[in-house]
Amino acid sequence: MSAAPLLVVGTGSIGRRHLGILRTIGEGPLLACSEHSRRAEVDVGIGPPIACLPTLADAIARRPRAAVVANPSSLHAGTATALVEAGIPVLVEKPVTTTAAACAALAETAERQSVPVAVVQQMRFHPLLAALRRSLDDGLVGRVGAVVGVQGEHLADWQPGTDHRQSYAARPELGGGVLLTQNHLLDLMVHLCGAPQEVSALLDHPKVLGLDVEEAVAAIGVLPTGALWSLRADYHARPRRFVLDVEGSHGRARLDHYASTLTVTDGAGEVVRAESTPFDRVLLFRAVLEDFLAAVDGGAAPRCPLADALEVLAVIEAIRRSAVDGRRCAPAPTPPPSPASPGAGHVLP
Repeated sequence: MSAAPLLVVGTGSIGRRHLGILRTIGEGPLLACSEHSRRAEVDVGIGPPIACLPTLADAIARRPRAAVVANPSSLHAGTATALVEAGIPVLVEKPVTTTAAACAALAETAERQSVPVAVVQQMRFHPLLAALRRSLDDGLVGRVGAVVGVQGEHLADWQPGTDHRQSYAARPELGGGVLLTQNHLLDLMVHLCGAPQEVSALLDHPKVLGLDVEEAVAAIGVLPTGALWSLRADYHARPRRFVLDVEGSHGRARLDHYASTLTVTDGAGEVVRAESTPFDRVLLFRAVLEDFLAAVDGGAAPRCPLADALEVLAVIEAIRRSAVDGRRCAPAPTPPPSPASPGAGHVLP
């Protein structure tokens, strides 16, 4: 175990979760930082409280081995950049930044400093995603004609007992909005099949929850392969849903995250592959942290690299431009990715 501390910036529920998981897997010593809290210690419910420093400069002065950025989304870019400039590897909660330009600037800084930066996209580590990839590689659905994703969860159900209107997800100045905050499904769709060449999109109007951020989105596009691409996401759904359908010439594969199932059917509707893996949120986050630390210590590329986050942000910005302008919009070009990391790559034929 290294003598240099592992730093977590942000002591809200997300930051405390990361601290607790790091302690559970035996990593340490641990250090927290919060510039918006006067607390000197953070209690994560496991072991003694963790020291909490009041400024990022104080934390950087401790020369941490690596850092997890888990403060509000609007602060990610500045925080991560300061850490990278100090030579500290960084794992950033999603969205890594609130704009593609900020993400590109962070990527340039990381490349210049030769410092690894990864993103918390824990759904990439779900066993059902690997099973879906195998099903596509095995040709069970044939030539893919459509990729359809639907994600929704009522914002008030995220943290019962709190005012959801005051959460970071509901406030534009903190980087809220369904596209940035609930981008897990979009990340998986781009990760599996690449970004659509153009998108046509609508954002909700009128708003159901009365927030100053987008609460719902519907977008369609066409992939470079010619397959149709479709996304729906919202802050309204009860019960919650997270479903990815891949439809092809021979059948269909459906990944239902909350049901913890992958079902592949042939053209006659007969099930040709069925897998079920219980949904364990903590294990997914643990996998992200372990992958990042392995990259820091061993030099391997993380499975959720910054280049992928930039590609997703480019799609998000194209969706927003389309909704405002009422026309099809293409995602802005992004730099070519570095050599694929384990498990990465676009697999749809």
